[in-house]
Amino acid sequence: MRKMKAISLAAILIATAALISAQTQQTEATTTVKVREKIEPFFYACVTHKGPIEDMKEVVGTLMQNMQLQNLLPPMGPMLGIYYNSPGLTKAEDMQWELGFPVTPQALVLEPLELKKWSYTTAAICLHVGPYDKTIETINKIMDWINANGYSAIGPMIEWYQDADPSSVRPEKLKTEIWIPCKKAGS
Repeated sequence: MRKMKAISLAAILIATAALISAQTQQTEATTTVKVREKIEPFFYACVTHKGPIEDMKEVVGTLMQNMQLQNLLPPMGPMLGIYYNSPGLTKAEDMQWELGFPVTPQALVLEPLELKKWSYTTAAICLHVGPYDKTIETINKIMDWINANGYSAIGPMIEWYQDADPSSVRPEKLKTEIWIPCKKAGS
């Protein structure tokens, strides 16, 4: 009996150490910008939208309904958002963005969805942990890193929403991986 308690206690301590280690790595990931090169192009099915970010719930509904109707579920990866301009620099009604999911190149995609290809092969990447409306802080950190390290941004920003059901996650725990396509200056 004592041996079982000792084993159980050891298992709990190991699990706790692993959790603390994972949390430390997660904190480090949120503060570290890295460049990923040789990104493989991929296809995605999306809803293209022009208008305020506040339309997000409606656009997600349209996306999910059509992914289901067109038998494109389950998706091949997390939901993504591609943003062609910035809410801080663009009028709400002029915002251009897409929401979608990765799909195979052979996917039969019908309106209102579009089949598109992501072709940028290099991006500065950082994990944002926290509410979606605070991603601008991580975006600014990535842009500062790009400028300080001899790169230039060359395409739209992409956000990968890591939580399958964001409604079940506390806002401060939401995970969003942010990519900004870039290239080394002079190349």
